[in-house]
Amino acid sequence: MQDDAGRVGGHHRVRVAVGALAVGIGDGRETYVGDLASVVEAVGLERFALLALSGGGPTAIAYAARNPERVSRLVLYGTWARGRDFRGDAQVERSRVLGELIRVGWGGSVPACRQVFSSIYIPSAGEEQKRWYDDLQRRSAGGCS
Repeated sequence: MQDDAGRVGGHHRVRVAVGALAVGIGDGRETYVGDLASVVEAVGLERFALLALSGGGPTAIAYAARNPERVSRLVLYGTWARGRDFRGDAQVERSRVLGELIRVGWGGSVPACRQVFSSIYIPSAGEEQKRWYDDLQRRSAGGCS
């Protein structure tokens, strides 16, 4: 995320980058909103632009809605507002199955589990890009397996 934050920042200074640790594990959105509020307080930000990527979107939206006097701009990229559990039954089941696939196969030695995600997230990727993404997934789960 460090490289992305620098590119997105362009002429603006990126002051704080907060990554989501243990996404999908823990107490959920309320905990993440509280964590974000704690970081904002600890750093001493009074009014700031908030950038949210991917899974950080729901947290940023909830924080901005509760603290409009602090958030000057809300920038959302590649994220969602409603969440998968508020969609139809088929989407909820698909999300449940993909979550289970992550739990049992993300860091394992069988690449087929991870290749499902390569085809979802980068469907037009070439074989070299898919191998890179597969390796990234495997290595990112090293401490969790």
